Amino acid sequence: MRGRNVPGAVVSAFCVILIAACASTPGSGSAGGKPARLSGKTDGENAADVSTVSSTNGGGTPLTVPSREELSRNEGEAAVVSRLERGTPESIREAVNLVRQDSKGMTDRNRVFLALAGELMKILYPLEPVDWQLPSIPDGNPWLQAVRSSRMGVYDYNTGNADFLARVLPSLVLVISPTSVDFYPEAAKALEDAAVRNPSSVLPPLFRGMIAERSESPVAAAAWYRKAWTADSGCYPAGEGLVRTLIASKDGAGAFTVAKALSGDYPGAMQMTKLCAQASFAAANWDACDPYVLTVLKAEPANSVYLLMRARILVERKDYLKANSLLDAYATVDKTNRDYLILKARVMREWNKNLVSAIGILEDADRRYPGDPDIMLAAAALSYQTGKTVNGAGGKDFVNRVLAGDPRNPQALALLANDYILSSAWTDALAVTSTLLAVDQAPESLSIRLRALLGSQSWGEALSLSKRLYDSERDSENAVSWRLEALIGSGDRAGASALIASRLDGASAGLKSRLYYYKGGLETDPDAQLAALRSSLLADPRNVDSLFATYRWYYARKDWRKAQYYLKQVLAISPGNGEYAKLLAELDELLAQ
Repeated sequence: MRGRNVPGAVVSAFCVILIAACASTPGSGSAGGKPARLSGKTDGENAADVSTVSSTNGGGTPLTVPSREELSRNEGEAAVVSRLERGTPESIREAVNLVRQDSKGMTDRNRVFLALAGELMKILYPLEPVDWQLPSIPDGNPWLQAVRSSRMGVYDYNTGNADFLARVLPSLVLVISPTSVDFYPEAAKALEDAAVRNPSSVLPPLFRGMIAERSESPVAAAAWYRKAWTADSGCYPAGEGLVRTLIASKDGAGAFTVAKALSGDYPGAMQMTKLCAQASFAAANWDACDPYVLTVLKAEPANSVYLLMRARILVERKDYLKANSLLDAYATVDKTNRDYLILKARVMREWNKNLVSAIGILEDADRRYPGDPDIMLAAAALSYQTGKTVNGAGGKDFVNRVLAGDPRNPQALALLANDYILSSAWTDALAVTSTLLAVDQAPESLSIRLRALLGSQSWGEALSLSKRLYDSERDSENAVSWRLEALIGSGDRAGASALIASRLDGASAGLKSRLYYYKGGLETDPDAQLAALRSSLLADPRNVDSLFATYRWYYARKDWRKAQYYLKQVLAISPGNGEYAKLLAELDELLAQ
C-alpha cells in the first residue's frame, strides 16, 4: 500500500476533537479527584484551581467527548480523502474499497466519495474501468460542483479553496476541453498551494504540466509531467504529456522510451500505439516506427496522417515504388498538404531523377507555406544539387533564412557545412561543423565534421574521429574510406596498407572499388598505380574518385585522348561540377592544337 497523506483540514479537526476529549474527561490532568489546574496568566507561582462548576458558571461551554465510533468515522474518512487526493488509478480504487468496507453503509458522505472517485477515473483515466456503481448524490457538494463546472468547460472559482480537493478539482477542465487561458494564473496558484498541502499527489504537477504545455512552454511542461509520472507511472496522462513535450523539444529518442513504457501498460490501446508511432517517427527510428504505423492503418485505413508517415518511412528506406503508390493514393484526397509536397519532391528528385518537376513542386510548396523550415530545407538541398534557384532563391539563401529563425537547426548547419566543404572553404567548414556537433551527434553530423577535418588536414582530430566512426560502422564504405584517408594523410601508410589487405577478401563490389583506389594511391610504381585503378573501376565503373585519378594518371603522361575519355565520364556522373567542366575545356584546347 502506498503511503497515506491525511489532509490538513481533517487533521486539524481531528486534533480539536482530541483536545476537547482530553479537556472534558472527568478527572483528567488531576489526581485523587482534585480540581484540574489550567495553565495561564497568574499573579504568582500558584495557579488558581478551576472546577467544572466554576468553568461553567463563568460562561464557558462544556466540551463533549467524541465516541469511539465518531473517532473511527473521522479516521476512515481521512483515509478515503487521502487516497482520492493522491489521484492515481490505484489510489482511487483503494478509496472505493475503503468506502465499501465502511460499516455505516451508504451515507451521504460515502455517496460523495464514490461519485467523486468515478468522476476522477472517467475524466483522468478513461482506459481504466469504473467497476463500481455510481450513486445518486445530494446537491451542494463543492467538490462535485467543481466537476460539473469542468464538464461544462468552466473553471469553478467558487469552491472556496477550503481543502486540497477544492483547490485541485476545478483544473479538471484542462482535461475536458481546450479552454481559454484566462484562469491559468489563478489555477497555477491554487495548484501550488495544493501541492504544499499534499506533496505526494500526482494531480498538481499533472495539471501544471497541462498549463505549461498549452502556454507553449514544452521544457517546463516536460518537467511537470515527468514529476507526476515519476511519482506514479499509473498516472498515464502525465506520461502521454511527457511524450508530447519531449517530441516538441526534439528529443524523439527520450519520447520513444516513455511511449514504449506506456504501451507496455496498455498494449491494446490505440492511443498508446499512435503515441509510439509519433515518438519513433520523431526519433527517425524508421524500423521501430513502421509496425506501429501499420497497426494504425490496419485499424484506420483512411487515416491520412499515418498514410503520409508510412510514405515517409518508405522514402527513407528508398523503397520509392511503394512510397509513390501511397503518395498517389493520398493525392486523390489532398494535393496541397505540406508533407505530401515535400515527399513528392523527394521521390521526383531521388527516384525519378526529374529535377525540373521536383523544383516545380517545391516552388508550389514555398508559395503555399512561406517561411516553413522543412520546405526551405528541401528547397536548399535541391538547389545545391542542381545549381538552380527555387522561386529565385538559392541554396544558401534558404539555409540562411532557416538559421535566422533557428541558429541551431542541425539540417541547415549540415547543408551549410557541405556547401563550404564543396567550395574548399575549410576554415568556415570547421566553424560550422563545430556548431553542428554541439547540437547533434548523429553519425551523419560526425561524418560531415570528419570531411572538414580531412580537407583542412587536421590529422590529429581526423584520426580520432575516423576511428570512432570506423569502429561503429565497419561495414560502411564511407567509414572505411575516411579511415584510410586519415591514415594516409597523417603519414601512416603502413597502417593504411594493413587495413586494405584486411578488408579486400570478401569485400562488396563498392567497397572493393574503394580499397583498390586507395591502394593505387599508396603504390610508388606507375604501372602498379594504373593496375590498382583498373581493378577499382572493374569493381565499380562509376567510382568518381578512381575515374578522376585515372584521368590524372593519363594527363601526367600527356595522353590527352585517354585523359579526356575518363574526365568525360566523371563529368557525366557529376554534371554540376564547374571545376570538372573547366578541366575538360582545357583538354579540348590541348587536343585541338
